[in-house]
Amino acid sequence: MSISTEIGSLTYRQIGSRDFYSLIKTGEEYSFEVTYNPIGIDLMKRGIDLPNGTGTIEKSLTILLSFRLNNVENYIMFKGSVTNNIEVEISNDGAIECTQEFFCRDITVPSTTHGLGTPTFAATPTAAPWTHLSPGASPFSFHSATTDVDTFSFSVNHNLTRVKPTGELTAKFVGPTLRDIEWEFNTWFKDTFPISETKSLVAGPMTYKLSDVAAGSHQVAFTDAYSEAYETSFSTSSTDFTMLSLSGRAKAATLSTYP
Repeated sequence: MSISTEIGSLTYRQIGSRDFYSLIKTGEEYSFEVTYNPIGIDLMKRGIDLPNGTGTIEKSLTILLSFRLNNVENYIMFKGSVTNNIEVEISNDGAIECTQEFFCRDITVPSTTHGLGTPTFAATPTAAPWTHLSPGASPFSFHSATTDVDTFSFSVNHNLTRVKPTGELTAKFVGPTLRDIEWEFNTWFKDTFPISETKSLVAGPMTYKLSDVAAGSHQVAFTDAYSEAYETSFSTSSTDFTMLSLSGRAKAATLSTYP
């Protein structure tokens, strides 16, 4: 987890001095980023789906962080947190990894009290993080064709805009604007289908399964996925099979279930 606080300021100078006289505070901007291995879709859904009520980017979150400071438990509260961007990476040798960036209205100063009264906090998770093996064989489909990949990644950027009227210290409203969805995967060069789809710039469905039946059978479904570029290389000294890398954009993406 990384935390960022930016204090807007106006440099105040006076005639006769080469050095500034003081800084005048004009605003505050807060953001943070977390990297995690998912065991469910609650947080991911708030980074992928369009605003659509509770459980999506339409509703902000209040997140509480607890840590030890000089061997005393302290708390930081992230108020009004909304996902700006999420990146998901899947490889053939590890767990699914998500990096999610949030904009928020305020990040409190660490304190020995959290101010929430006497809440009942969630228990420590016991479920294992999802890996590339979780959904079983053939989790990926590109333009309705099952495709073997050794890596797959995608990002969803909501391009949040902070609305800060005059007279306000922090943003009064933080909301999504245009949604940009980008994806990339590596496959083994065994036919010309991916190249033909790229050269034609044809749109097609694309899905990647994330979890198994026990976890809810979740997948990311992309609507109108366009392949905009492909790369490959040949080497006389390599002992690896030739790879083909594709990258592009999609019109839409949702977290859904599969049969």
